Amino acid sequence: MDRTPRSDKTYHNPQAIGSLSAALKVFDALRAAERDKQKIRIVFTLSCWSESRAMRVATVLRRNRSCRVTRLRQVSGGTRDKWQIYGSMAPAIYSLTDLEATWSWLRGTAESHQVDLVRVALARRVE
Repeated sequence: MDRTPRSDKTYHNPQAIGSLSAALKVFDALRAAERDKQKIRIVFTLSCWSESRAMRVATVLRRNRSCRVTRLRQVSGGTRDKWQIYGSMAPAIYSLTDLEATWSWLRGTAESHQVDLVRVALARRVE
């Protein structure tokens, strides 16, 4: 995973999707629920304005061994159609450092491909 520096306002903004302080909140919630030693699966959604870009981003995501699933879906509406990339990471036991690295990797991938990271969450259950 690409370890991008903890730079901008995104790090400190718990409301920003994929922020590192949001990763800390998730980890604290896992610890409080005593799930920090259980396997969890991270799910995410990215959004962009063209099918070709969505396919390129999905290819990049698939190259990461931890990224288990990526699906593309066209979402109609507005002035242009959007393409969304849904993905999930392989189930694993995540430390705070692992969560922060995953959040950073997703945010960095979105930024470098000029797409929007619209969701990062934990799956309700591990399959």
